[in-house]
Amino acid sequence: MGIKRLAIRLDPVENATSSSRVMYSPGDVVSGSVAIYGSGIVNINGLYLEVEGRAKVAWNKNDNTYRAQNSYMQLTIPLIHDSLYLQETAGGLKFPFKFTLPHEIPSSYEGKSGNIRYSIKAVIKRRSFLKFDYVSQVSFTVNAVVDLGKDVTTLFPLRQSVSKPRSGLKRIMADVWLDRTGYVPGEKIQFNANIDNYSGKSVRGTTVQLIQYTTFTDGKHKNKVKTILWQRKGRKIHDKEIQVWDRLPIVVPFVPPSGMPFCSLIDIFYVIKLIIDPGFFHGNVVLRLDIIIGSVRNPNVDEGRQHSRNVTSALFPPSSSVVSPDRTSTGVLSCNECQHVDSPPPTYEECELTGFSLFRDSPAIKKKVG
Repeated sequence: MGIKRLAIRLDPVENATSSSRVMYSPGDVVSGSVAIYGSGIVNINGLYLEVEGRAKVAWNKNDNTYRAQNSYMQLTIPLIHDSLYLQETAGGLKFPFKFTLPHEIPSSYEGKSGNIRYSIKAVIKRRSFLKFDYVSQVSFTVNAVVDLGKDVTTLFPLRQSVSKPRSGLKRIMADVWLDRTGYVPGEKIQFNANIDNYSGKSVRGTTVQLIQYTTFTDGKHKNKVKTILWQRKGRKIHDKEIQVWDRLPIVVPFVPPSGMPFCSLIDIFYVIKLIIDPGFFHGNVVLRLDIIIGSVRNPNVDEGRQHSRNVTSALFPPSSSVVSPDRTSTGVLSCNECQHVDSPPPTYEECELTGFSLFRDSPAIKKKVG
């Protein structure tokens, strides 16, 4: 007799990509039901929902702990007020609910020093102070809308060049470029680079990385964290050789959008970085391209890509035309010639937060900056 189990079930949403992750956009209607399993007359003070969306940050530095939190939504939805009679059924006794998400809320996020989480908690309040309340809780994911179509600069190509002198006329020269600036999760970034080694010595190796830089703040102090979301390593470049990266595909993982709109505690930006390791006693040569990651693809991408290719062809002639007769090219690097790290950030289920004890590290490579 009495209550055996309390469960929350969310209705399917049109943009759900899998049964294990329920994803919503700001302004969406969230609907579902609370099911109570049991039998007999249950003496309670009522059943209600608590809906919460909040950001928390916390980190330790120099024996000090910094922390802050913001609330983006907090709802209490009463479902029943009095005692109820339960009949033993397979589906339980169900109570439907529905609410609308605010428009100006940030994306869900899980990180080393902070998170943004959205949850629904069902509570059956007991009349007796000697008995615990029945509680059930589920989390859901919010993906904020960042429309790249509203920013024409996301179609612009990116490029950086460097010429690093060694002794005399000897130097390492490198060009890196992308056909555009803005991407959404699931898209492929086509990375291109020419690395001309005329340093008189072999270059030990190269690395291409997709990096997420996150800044956490409590309003006065900041904590910067670097997360390598993806990386690939290239081989040694001998003297008077050119290494070519030709449209290397980098798949954008499921990550929050650049800037983390509507969140004042967490800021995020993304970088494609080429690192050239000349060897001992020489500092690395680093080239970086700042990209924008949104949630809605620019509808003019195909037209913009063709324009970018025309511009790129004019700015960067094919590698064969820049190789002088006394040099050779290492050729185009293919995926099976490289090592890579490719790991998406964790989900709600993979990151559990107890109080302010900080969260489990993502499988991606994380480094503290500064």
